[in-house]
Amino acid sequence: MPFAVGSAIREFTYPKRARKFVVVSAAQAWEEQDRSPFVRELAGQAFARASGAPLVLGNRVRLLRDAGENYPRWLESIASAQRTIHFENYIVYDDSTGQLFADALIERARHGVQVRLIYDWLGCLGKGSRRYWRRLREAGVDVRCFNPPRLDSPFGWMSRDHRKMISVDGETAFVMGLCVG
Repeated sequence: MPFAVGSAIREFTYPKRARKFVVVSAAQAWEEQDRSPFVRELAGQAFARASGAPLVLGNRVRLLRDAGENYPRWLESIASAQRTIHFENYIVYDDSTGQLFADALIERARHGVQVRLIYDWLGCLGKGSRRYWRRLREAGVDVRCFNPPRLDSPFGWMSRDHRKMISVDGETAFVMGLCVG
């Protein structure tokens, strides 16, 4: 049976059974889903295995490769938010890029959008200032720090939040490997 791994198509022939196996990436299978029922079924199986949920038709997946492609799309989505923004990131720098995101989140919060932001305490240590977080909170953004050190749990801080995601209005989501800054 074919299975999905890696990023290239490879063909394998097993001598005992003389059957050909084609290996494709899940993203590649998704791109080619309308071309072949086999590939459509393969994509469904790959996504179901990866997520633990069946593939739901009508959704789109687009690969954004770097900050140059990601940041503008994130900011566009944030600017279009009508109800909610959930923003979770391991590191948010208090630099010009971080300020762009803070401005965008503050603008939406002031227009009645529920904005929630969670950052990792250790990830942002020395990168985001108290002034940066205070500015967001004072503008109505619900800012939470993940797992800051506590006296009652001296090694509790070792658990980190490496997730990086943005959800806008429960309809648009970005799951990424990029931090902000």
